[in-house]
Amino acid sequence: MNGGTAETASPSGRRSQTEARRGTCRSEKTGATASGWSRQWAVDSTTSGELEQRLLAQVGSGERCVVVDMAGIEYISSAGLRVFLRLARKLKDAGGTLALYAMGEPVRQVFELAGFLPLFAIEASRELAIARLEEKRSSR
Repeated sequence: MNGGTAETASPSGRRSQTEARRGTCRSEKTGATASGWSRQWAVDSTTSGELEQRLLAQVGSGERCVVVDMAGIEYISSAGLRVFLRLARKLKDAGGTLALYAMGEPVRQVFELAGFLPLFAIEASRELAIARLEEKRSSR
């Protein structure tokens, strides 16, 4: 995750209460991160708890559009898959959306074998991920 980066797509980092309730998606980074990871890392039973806590805290603070850079993840276990599944469910329940990008082939294979690819918006770049979120939000 490029150092474990999770971004939220929203206007200028601040939203009105009305926008937050509607879950408006914009393409500006708010600076929310799940950082503190080494450049290359694994999402497993050892690291998944901290990652989940950081990502779910964003949803708890009102973020409804989350974009996660997967580039630094070299390995993901079932515990790591659970983190993303919980995040996706939490966002869906809150009327939000999630996109993952820059996923390496080994991690993509794990998502595929687990049957998770159809559950997530997965894109090659941050720009495409944000565009996908905006597309999903406008089609609702």
